[in-house]
Amino acid sequence: MTSKIQKKDTAFLSDFLPDNLTAEERARCAQALGETQVAIGRGLDWAAHFAALDWPRDTALICDNNTWKAAAEHISQSLADAGYRVTLLNLGSSPKPTAELAEYIVSHTASSAALIAVGSGTLNDLTKHAAFLSGKPYAVCGTAASMNGYLSANAAILAHGHKKSLPSRLPRTALFDLDVLEAAPRRLQAAGLGDSICRSTAQVDWLISHHLIG
Repeated sequence: MTSKIQKKDTAFLSDFLPDNLTAEERARCAQALGETQVAIGRGLDWAAHFAALDWPRDTALICDNNTWKAAAEHISQSLADAGYRVTLLNLGSSPKPTAELAEYIVSHTASSAALIAVGSGTLNDLTKHAAFLSGKPYAVCGTAASMNGYLSANAAILAHGHKKSLPSRLPRTALFDLDVLEAAPRRLQAAGLGDSICRSTAQVDWLISHHLIG
């Protein structure tokens, strides 16, 4: 069974956009918040979801060694069987969310019209930032309930040795197969619980630092 979120409170969600966005970027993100489609279910028909979005036929799929086994191989085959021309970009074992790797994704997916991230935190951040830099649509197929940033408009990227929250692109669609999420290591599930619990206090910390030290 699949459920779709067709309408969201975009005014509320817009309050959580990064402060360093320009007025044009903020307006574009607010519009995208109302357009993002979310599908959650078991045994998702990946190709059917992308076809319903009129997804570009030339698309890149970004994964790592673990997410290739978890879902990317199956998703890639599903898309190829449906006639999509898939450029596979496997980032290997334990990629880091660096600015250099985001640029690597941009350069190695130049011939693709859209990007699909298969993974969770790092792969989602890298792909959404690469999509922002290249001006392409992106989608995410989540593989673990390990963090709360699947639908955020920013990415945590390491630049010059420091992790920064950089403006990025919201996904056109976010797909979550419950069978894939349940098969993820328990440490990733625990990480997601921790991320959710700490969010409320982190939000207050960020607001205080914003007002006290700019």
